[in-house]
Amino acid sequence: MSGATIGTGRNALQAQLGWPGIDFTFLHGASSTLDLGASLGFNYGFEGIPKYHTMPGLKLNGVVRLELVEEAKLNIGVRVSPGFFVYFDEVYNYWNRREVEARFGLSLPVELVAGFLVLPNLSVHAGIAMPIGFQLTESFAFLMPVLPGFGAEYRVNDALSLTFDSRFGPNIVIGEDHADVDFAFRTLVGAGYRF
Repeated sequence: MSGATIGTGRNALQAQLGWPGIDFTFLHGASSTLDLGASLGFNYGFEGIPKYHTMPGLKLNGVVRLELVEEAKLNIGVRVSPGFFVYFDEVYNYWNRREVEARFGLSLPVELVAGFLVLPNLSVHAGIAMPIGFQLTESFAFLMPVLPGFGAEYRVNDALSLTFDSRFGPNIVIGEDHADVDFAFRTLVGAGYRF
């Protein structure tokens, strides 16, 4: 959750639940400053934008986490998660019959996070996320959210952590025939296990 990596040769599993969905992440500590992994998400809110009706979707991303700074009580890191998404939208056709359209796209989420150790087993973090997306079907759209926010991680023991993460802000949407700014957010609680 913070900017710290998990450590050389260690692995971690994380599950998170909230808005806009459920997310599962696997990480492997490739070095003392680099984690590599993958993330699978099941969303029910289109890219965290609450103005759209419920729209189920699936996201699959690679994950690269790089620790930039590590001090006694401060760490700063960057996370990049390239991947793709598909959402299933209910629409009404010309004859007023309900149909399901699939919206495919590419995503390039980038996040900068600073973590602060406030107690031996509690850290808080602040950061900014930009989960950039490109909707490729059902009309092209470029999505550029700018989501500052905060969170916390409580280490139950060396292996188990409980997490909270919240990001919120504007999502700039530029389509073929429109441009708009919507409010977007994510608020997730979860658990992580290192092994």
